[in-house]
Amino acid sequence: MPLSRALIRQATYPRRIAWKSAIVGSLFFLLLTSVLLIQTQHHRKQQHKQLLIDSSTDFQHSVNALISDTLIPLLPLVKSECYIVNHELTARAAFAGDIRAIILVKDGNAFCSSATGSFFQPLSALSPRTDPTRERDIRLLPGTPMQPTKPALAIWIKQPGTQQSGLFVTLNVSLSPYQLKASSHPKITGIALLAHNTALTSWQPTLVRNHLIPSPLMQTPMDGLPFQFALYGSTLSASDYQTIMLISLLFALIVSGMSWVLLSR
Repeated sequence: MPLSRALIRQATYPRRIAWKSAIVGSLFFLLLTSVLLIQTQHHRKQQHKQLLIDSSTDFQHSVNALISDTLIPLLPLVKSECYIVNHELTARAAFAGDIRAIILVKDGNAFCSSATGSFFQPLSALSPRTDPTRERDIRLLPGTPMQPTKPALAIWIKQPGTQQSGLFVTLNVSLSPYQLKASSHPKITGIALLAHNTALTSWQPTLVRNHLIPSPLMQTPMDGLPFQFALYGSTLSASDYQTIMLISLLFALIVSGMSWVLLSR
C-alpha cells in the first residue's frame, strides 16, 4: 500500500503542476488581453479624434479663406450694374476653382450671375432656407439649376448696411480629400458632413436626412460653421483583435512554461 500511494502521488504530481501552470497561463491571458484591448481602444479613439480635428480644420480653413480672400472683396459690386461687373465675376469664379456661381443679390433678388450673366430671380427660389437678413448663412444644397443632382455648398454674405443685399455663392463640395485621409484607418468605413437636418455622406451621392443615417462612431462640431464631421465604422478592426489575441496567447504560453519550471523544482 505505501508503495502504491507513492506511485499514485508520483503520477498525479505532474498533473497538478500542469493544471496550476494552465490556470496561471489562462489568468495571464485574460489579464493581458484586457489590458491590450483597453490600451488599443484608447489609442484608436485618439487617432480617430485627431482625424476629425484635422478634417474639420481643413474644411474650416478652405471656407474661411474663400470668404475672406475672394468673396468679401466682391461685395462692393452689388451696387453696380450686371453688364459692368459680369466679366469680373466670371473671372473670379473661374480662378477660384470649385465655385459654381457667384450671384449678386439686391433687396432679396438675384440679378447677376457669373455663370449666366444678367437675370432676375428671388433668392428664395435659388435657396429657400437661406436667410438674407443674416450676416452669413452657410448650408448644403441638394443641387443647383445647372447641376441639380450634385450637392453644393451655399454661402450667403450680406453687404454691411443693407437689409437683404449681398453675395450668394454656390460651391462644389466633395468628401474625397477627407476620405483619402481616412483611408489610412482601416476601421473607418465612411465619413459624413452634417449640416442642419441634412447630411452629405461618402456612401451616397445625394444629400440625405440626418435621421436616415446610422449613429456615427464619433463626430465633432466646427467653430463658426453650422457643420459637423462624423466618422462611421468601428474603434477596433478584425486585425486588431487578431493581433491582441496572438500576443496574449504567446505570452500566456511563456508564462505557463515558466510556471511549470518553477513548480517542478
